[in-house]
Amino acid sequence: MDAQGLDWRIGIRGPNMIYGMVTEGTISAKSATIQTPMFTPALGVGKVTIRVKIYRILLPDVIEVRTAFMLGPFVLFIQNTPS
Repeated sequence: MDAQGLDWRIGIRGPNMIYGMVTEGTISAKSATIQTPMFTPALGVGKVTIRVKIYRILLPDVIEVRTAFMLGPFVLFIQNTPS
């Protein structure tokens, strides 16, 4: 699948998030990997849910959800979330 030009959005949610919970952009290269810094950097402590969405038209087409533990700017112990 050619992902170039598709919009993406990464959201991190948790009860102890300080800021930097959402970042979004457009895929600019023909690559299967999205590499992006979070602006502003996400900071939080405790369990968080990470949701990655890729939009083809207006609705999210691909959604991946993971849980993790966050300590400051570090996201640790990322696990798949059962569907």
